[in-house]
Amino acid sequence: MQPLPFYYIAHSKENGQVIDGSGGHDWVYENDGRPNDYQKWRFAPDDNDDYFMMIKKKQGDNRCLDGRTGSDEVYQNWWLYNQNQHWKPEDAGDGFVKLVNQKSGLVITGKGHEHNVKQESFTNADTQKWQLELADTDFTVEFVDIQYGQPSSPVVTKPVDIVTKRTIENRSNATLREVVSNTIERNSIFEFGLSSTVTVGATVGMEVGVPGLGTATGEVSAELSLTAHVVWTDSETLCYGISQEVEVPPQTAVEVHGWIDWTDNYLCDFTMILWISATGYDTSGNTRPLTTDELEQHIDNSGFSGQVLDRTHPNKLEVSIDGTFSGSYGMETHFTSTPL
Repeated sequence: MQPLPFYYIAHSKENGQVIDGSGGHDWVYENDGRPNDYQKWRFAPDDNDDYFMMIKKKQGDNRCLDGRTGSDEVYQNWWLYNQNQHWKPEDAGDGFVKLVNQKSGLVITGKGHEHNVKQESFTNADTQKWQLELADTDFTVEFVDIQYGQPSSPVVTKPVDIVTKRTIENRSNATLREVVSNTIERNSIFEFGLSSTVTVGATVGMEVGVPGLGTATGEVSAELSLTAHVVWTDSETLCYGISQEVEVPPQTAVEVHGWIDWTDNYLCDFTMILWISATGYDTSGNTRPLTTDELEQHIDNSGFSGQVLDRTHPNKLEVSIDGTFSGSYGMETHFTSTPL
């Protein structure tokens, strides 16, 4: 992993606590995320491109993390530019990293709220995995489109009456024209589940059409966190209606009937297309937009499992993420007028 020239907050996978260098101590510990400048760290490259000094943002106390030889403690110390102060963020899966000391080969290990962090042999424990959140950075996610695939299994429907069968008689000598209309309300369920992840610390709001509606119409508003296995469900009472003009010739009768095809098992994959941009405070003290390369590098570092579609804009990245839609709702409406 190659960190960006911005400050980071390191969150433990075990408990969400962050590495904190406050209190004027030599040691560092786990604490609730405030976040303040004692909890923000920049990765400063040294002679070895793979290892970095982790330097605290706090003005007047911008010490770095130090894994002293002969101790399992992780301290904070002034810059000595030795291997005890060099750390390598290595991929630990699912958007997390392990922070490996160059001198000892041990990794930073959390010990719980307000307990000092240690350096220990890597055992693949969640206490040794850290998610690096960009500090002082605001992400914007814009919904572009959602593309539904074909149903994953045959869609089974049942008719639900909107206009019950009835007869219209015309005993006059002129054509009878009558508007037949009715509405019903039924509880409808729409569920979106993501199988891809793009971790940017933001949700996306979207207003999307529903698949398989035919001549009916429908739209769902959703607020999705962009993480795999997140499921958003909307259950609401919707109004389904039919309005149809019927012509009945003189001295005849017709039978009218209106219904909607109702499904309880619509299931299909979808691809959601998004624009991602961000503005952050970099390690040079400038507030600026992240470049396209920086955006792509950040989402890759954070366990991105979708696809990059467009990187031609200087400060904007178009991506797609996948998921599954399921629903229980009314689909196509039907109306018949049968002469008797």
